[in-house]
Amino acid sequence: MYDDGSHIYGQVHKLLSSLIDFSNELDINLLNSNRIIDIYVKLFKNLELLQVAKNKLLRYHILMYKFMANHENYNEYKHDIYSYKSFIRSRQLTRKANIDRIRCAIASHKIAIGHINENYGVRCSNQKCRFSSRLEVFLKTNKCPKCGSLLNIIENPKSVSRIDIIKYLPYSGNYLDVVTKFNPYQRWAYSEILRLLKLEERKVFTSASIILKIIENGRAIRKRIKVELERKDFRLCEEKITELFGQNARIEKIMWHKSKPILINDKYVRQSLAIAYVRFADVLLSKYNITIKDIYKEFPIYLISYDLSLFLLMKTEYERSTSIGPFPHMMSRPSINQIKKLTSVLKWSDVAIIASNLGICKQKLTQQSIVLKEIMEKLLKGSSSIFGIVSSTAIAAALVYLTSNLSLSHVSDMFNESIATVMNALTRLKIYGIEKYLTEEQRSKLNVVPEAESERAKLFLKKLMS
Repeated sequence: MYDDGSHIYGQVHKLLSSLIDFSNELDINLLNSNRIIDIYVKLFKNLELLQVAKNKLLRYHILMYKFMANHENYNEYKHDIYSYKSFIRSRQLTRKANIDRIRCAIASHKIAIGHINENYGVRCSNQKCRFSSRLEVFLKTNKCPKCGSLLNIIENPKSVSRIDIIKYLPYSGNYLDVVTKFNPYQRWAYSEILRLLKLEERKVFTSASIILKIIENGRAIRKRIKVELERKDFRLCEEKITELFGQNARIEKIMWHKSKPILINDKYVRQSLAIAYVRFADVLLSKYNITIKDIYKEFPIYLISYDLSLFLLMKTEYERSTSIGPFPHMMSRPSINQIKKLTSVLKWSDVAIIASNLGICKQKLTQQSIVLKEIMEKLLKGSSSIFGIVSSTAIAAALVYLTSNLSLSHVSDMFNESIATVMNALTRLKIYGIEKYLTEEQRSKLNVVPEAESERAKLFLKKLMS
């Protein structure tokens, strides 16, 4: 008997409908520590349910395309089957909207979890115990795994998340309903944010399919393998093949695969973030009666550009690639061109002044500081570098100091770091050769860094940095 899958879609519809009002529970100003834990656990439970539902939907969606072609009397009833397949396809295209909704809901939950992870941490209530962790520990227990004392939630003073936006995420996946209700200015901002988050770089080699000829049990056979590599890594690939298959392995053919690196490589994350920032900006500007059209259009774009730039500046590549952060599926190392396009929005002076006056963009960021951060990370990748010794916040403060007109004390206060810590960061940046990327005026700011006078001191600093 033909199963139209109504029960599956009914379950999915019920699950998504139950999440429509979930955002009402997320007014951060009204949440105490216990409520944060409840919300955090609920987000994870919802996420698990949504992922199970998505897998069911996808499995059913794919099977519906395949089962007719495998019909035992396919040739005899080919014409009728083709007609029926068209009917099924039309229904499936309609129902695909459910899959899009559930993927959007999953993306929204991941974003919210990432923001809470960034904004809050866990510390043992026992002062003698130094245990600290992320909030994930509350998914298992509320007691310290080391000493058994109760765990306390603490706020991260150096958080780079804008946690207020999580109230405006489309948790039920109803992104189409939300967007259709936007006014023309909001729709323009929404489209521009999507364009910004989809910044693409030129195609790069990411993998290759290799056809090998190897000797196995005295017979020559062909084997196809796929490897992740770039063209420059080809010699390493040859060595690996020799190691795995022996000296007699021969490469007969290589097919290179390219991809376009995208700033945030998930369509549904981009949509959810764009909706949240547009809605958040609308509420904020309405609260202060700011109705200037250009500001109204550009404000949400500036906010997300600022937050992404701050995230790149304050977090190391390792932190961006391993943690559940506020921007899921973001490239751990964007190209310099992508960074320049992203940070060009920071030059919108009128919007920047309003954001600063409202107190929602406290750090002054410069395009050059973020570009320099990525250049230095690329140069020092794979070594015992500055980014493993000095805090990333101190590095950020030092780079902003070098590339702006702010004083050392001002920058130290702005990033909540001591002047001594920022000077230490400047010292290490100088030793690693940042001077060649600075103008003459910017290089003069490095004069606050004490020079090593003796050869012995210089040798010590070099060993310290290696």
